[in-house]
Amino acid sequence: MDGFTMNILAAILAPDGQLHAGWAELIGCAVEAARAAGGRAEALVLGGFQPGAASAQVAQAWRAGAERVFVAGDATLADPDPDRYLGALAEAARATEASTIVLNGDPFGAQIGPRLAMRLGAAPITDAVGVRPADGKPAWIRPMYGGKAMAVIGTRRPKAVVTVRPRAFAAPAPRAGEPPAEAIVQVALKEVGSAPGRVRVVERKRAASEGLRLEDARVIVSGGRGIGGAEGFQMLQKLAGVLGGAVGASRAAVDAGWIAGHLQIGQTGKMV
Repeated sequence: MDGFTMNILAAILAPDGQLHAGWAELIGCAVEAARAAGGRAEALVLGGFQPGAASAQVAQAWRAGAERVFVAGDATLADPDPDRYLGALAEAARATEASTIVLNGDPFGAQIGPRLAMRLGAAPITDAVGVRPADGKPAWIRPMYGGKAMAVIGTRRPKAVVTVRPRAFAAPAPRAGEPPAEAIVQVALKEVGSAPGRVRVVERKRAASEGLRLEDARVIVSGGRGIGGAEGFQMLQKLAGVLGGAVGASRAAVDAGWIAGHLQIGQTGKMV
């Protein structure tokens, strides 16, 4: 490892050109991993914007703790097509020469992470909730057996692609100022326009949502088959309002049509 700097790259995917929930925590993960490996935390902002049009997002990523921010954009990335993002991310990752790439472990990132590892010849690690040093490299902590045990996973390969459980890491304290010119690196995507796209967006619908999102709630009142019907969730809504929390549901309640699918929690829903 002599003379080798381990760069940890937080890959922030932004189809609409905006940074969404979890991006700062992802940089926090990169900062912790870089500290564990004696390396450097960096960020990649990748999305459906024209090159040079993401200055606000770049500044946010730098203030959150990334020592260097790579920017890669293309109009074909405006739709969240996993195949196009896979190709664009692989191309951008090679340009950054990162040792480890961390991705948000949401449903979109979970589709891309293991496939990206295969393309880069890297070790795939999923659902990480922590990191610690091990022989000059980060070792990743992930739950097993439904959270009953924790595994510490290292890799013999020089590269790794890690998907990170949402909210597992804390966002770093932001720093003031503007990023210096040398901290911003534009990455040209030469192959993304020719990459095959198997997803075609025919309509967009925004789910109606009131109150806290499950991902942001500190208190969740959850119901399942025992609630007995949709009217039971009205009672849970009142209780959640008193507690300042959000309502969640089991798969059985969602399958029965008693409550909306985006409120499902657990291994088959949102991890909270």
